[in-house]
Amino acid sequence: MLFYIIHNNFRKNIILNITLVFTLLFYSIVYATGVLDTSFDITNEEKSFILKRDARTQNHLLACHQELFPDGFDKDIHKLPKIAFCFSGGGNRALITSLGFMQGAEKIGLLDCASYASFLSGSSWFYLSFLLKNMSTTMGLQDYRDFLQSRLEKPFKKNARKFLKEIQHVRKVRGSAAISDGFGRVVYTYLLDNTVPEHASFKDIRAHLLSSGENMPFPLFTAIIKNTTPYRWLEVNPFSTGSNELGGYIPTNYFGSIFTQGTCSKNYPELSLASFMGIFGSAYCLNTSELTGAIKTKFLPSSVQKYFALTEEKPSRLESYLNVGVQLLPNPIEAHSKFNNFLHTTTVDPVKSSHMIVADAGIDFNLPTPPLLKKQRNIDVIIICDASYKKAALPNNFKHLKKAQKYAHDHGIPFPKLTNPVEIAQNILVFEDQDPNVPTVIYFRSSATTSTLKFSYTASEFNNVCDETQKRLVAAQDKIFEVIKRKTRLLNGFAIA
Repeated sequence: MLFYIIHNNFRKNIILNITLVFTLLFYSIVYATGVLDTSFDITNEEKSFILKRDARTQNHLLACHQELFPDGFDKDIHKLPKIAFCFSGGGNRALITSLGFMQGAEKIGLLDCASYASFLSGSSWFYLSFLLKNMSTTMGLQDYRDFLQSRLEKPFKKNARKFLKEIQHVRKVRGSAAISDGFGRVVYTYLLDNTVPEHASFKDIRAHLLSSGENMPFPLFTAIIKNTTPYRWLEVNPFSTGSNELGGYIPTNYFGSIFTQGTCSKNYPELSLASFMGIFGSAYCLNTSELTGAIKTKFLPSSVQKYFALTEEKPSRLESYLNVGVQLLPNPIEAHSKFNNFLHTTTVDPVKSSHMIVADAGIDFNLPTPPLLKKQRNIDVIIICDASYKKAALPNNFKHLKKAQKYAHDHGIPFPKLTNPVEIAQNILVFEDQDPNVPTVIYFRSSATTSTLKFSYTASEFNNVCDETQKRLVAAQDKIFEVIKRKTRLLNGFAIA
């Protein structure tokens, strides 16, 4: 009888393990063959990463939440908040501000409490370049800062050869190229030079994240689909690309390939990180005289170039001028980043075209909150670092946050009211709700006022932006963690006060 029980349990364990293996194999096949996923679930790879990351974040959160659980923390009964960072666009001003914020978060222990981080435009340049340096040299934030400062001291030019070579390379590999491909190569080279592989892709980052990358939050990058009304947001992470509002996701390595009824029918080589840098920051492709001078071609009339300086607050108005510029270029170079629509010929396709035009998400609004609002990620606290260009002082002007709120409302997603915010420190606002399903938003507004069009920074300018951001976050440490504790009380049914 005893033998039967042991034998039976042994059989059950073997069956369970075999089932698990085949389940993982099934997902691996789906990932490898390029199939549209309309389940809206996050990938197994992201789940695996978050599982390892949360082991770190929960330990750090518990260290400052011990008084809330006097009888001990039971993960089957209690809940700790899932925290995410949200970094705005704003060119190199946003890049440096994001770095300063990350350094401040690391100093006060907040970085190790965050599971996710989302990026847009200039902040994408920061995190992609940091991930590449961290992956190849295990470079920490301070070493990366020293490296970046030395890079930004150099003039943003002298890359004509790289620009044109990338256009030629992408056109040869994928059949067509966009100005953003060349611009992305200029940015990639300017920030990283030859210290990382020239044609690195998300493939390199995927391997790093799954092996030892959980020391930093999971990255979520953003863009928009411009040939839809209204714009649809596109999430790009190392493993999947798409969005709930688009209707599905595909493996990121298949983005740009041809899909027929949800299955890849013609596979192209994976897009390089340089091209993604160009896509994420495409609002800047043609709005600097530095770039046009660098490639020794006057894409735009001088009057139009001067107009760009007056429109950095309204990047959507750049579209017509991008079209003007492309008319002066030899075909088939596109003014926009145009890709095969992976939803084409499916019943869920909102684009209704064989191609989707992908652009800088700041053209819609400058805070990459959409991927953080995805229900399946269960994010409880969103900490926003807003380096958008602005003139008015708080608390009356946080227009991009208002647009983020409207986005959430339009898609039926919980978001806190923006009335009567609590200012816990200068230019740091808190928006919270007594409903535990509504995320708490901590809104940190950068004090940097340098132009979005400014690419090169002296050491003094760089340090002023980076240090000011870091110091302000460190000074608000106690109040920020008190907000997180309030959310923890709410999630566990304690009194919010």
